[in-house]
Amino acid sequence: MEWIVETEDVMGGAPRIKGRRISVLQVYEMVYEGDLEPEEVAEKYDLDMSAVYAALQYYFENVVEMEALRERYAEIEREARRDGVTSPKPA
Repeated sequence: MEWIVETEDVMGGAPRIKGRRISVLQVYEMVYEGDLEPEEVAEKYDLDMSAVYAALQYYFENVVEMEALRERYAEIEREARRDGVTSPKPA
């Protein structure tokens, strides 16, 4: 099964797990920057383990794209702070 999709009108087109609003970047951050094991991510979000590993594989095969996405989110956040707006981090 193809787990990773990009749909322009869902989550700003960010790569995500098919049928879910959980992005590749979110999965990576939960596992590598957070304190969750891949199994915990799967359980917490009711995901197939293969979907979690597909997201991690996608991240590592597309590091430049993922880091550009992370920078885009950071810029949106900086602009919002500059404008005095607080908003949640884009997914």
